[in-house]
Amino acid sequence: MGVTGVVVLANSTEDIDDIGLHLLDDSEPLHAVAKIITIPEAKLARLDGFYDVGGATIHVTHEGSQLYAQLTGQGRYPLFPKSEKLFFYRVTPAELEFDLPTEGPATQATLHQGGRDIPAKRVAAGIEPKPHKEVPIDAKLLAEYAGNYELAPSIRLTVAVKESRLAVQLTGQPQFDAYPESDKDFFLKVVEAQITFTRGADGKVDALILHQGGADQRAARVD
Repeated sequence: MGVTGVVVLANSTEDIDDIGLHLLDDSEPLHAVAKIITIPEAKLARLDGFYDVGGATIHVTHEGSQLYAQLTGQGRYPLFPKSEKLFFYRVTPAELEFDLPTEGPATQATLHQGGRDIPAKRVAAGIEPKPHKEVPIDAKLLAEYAGNYELAPSIRLTVAVKESRLAVQLTGQPQFDAYPESDKDFFLKVVEAQITFTRGADGKVDALILHQGGADQRAARVD
């Protein structure tokens, strides 16, 4: 019995596996291709802004007739309209749907991905997350911050020196780089979170404060 194979080539980022499967077995369905429409720039501008998705932010912007979205710590990707409110990604099977009032900016965005609907409320003007800028810092200071900090019983944040920045690791989680924006303040790029180190009366580092999701959590140094 012979073996049949199919190779499908396309100059598109769309998933085309369904075409190959259909050629091998015509009972396999072909997926409908999303039709892209054109949205006036003035209407796209109503979608621009920051949307809080719980510890992270979706930053939506537009350039001309193209809408973009960037989740904290990830790349900036174009969005393509199915309607004036519903847009889809080409880099991943996901959609972003906006709640639009009769007038004014969108009030919320909902991320549809992996069978989940994740709401993200628009952040009010004036309290959008400020961009973080990495600054040089004395290597001696970095060494003073290295250690273990207790956030809760059995949960520690381990801080280590990594080149010109710090590496932090929460119990049971991967290690992430933390970049200095002052002599005592650091920020993460993978999530919207910052760390501030504090010193006691003797001048030694005694704790850190984790700023994340609108909360400030103190963790005392334990070594």
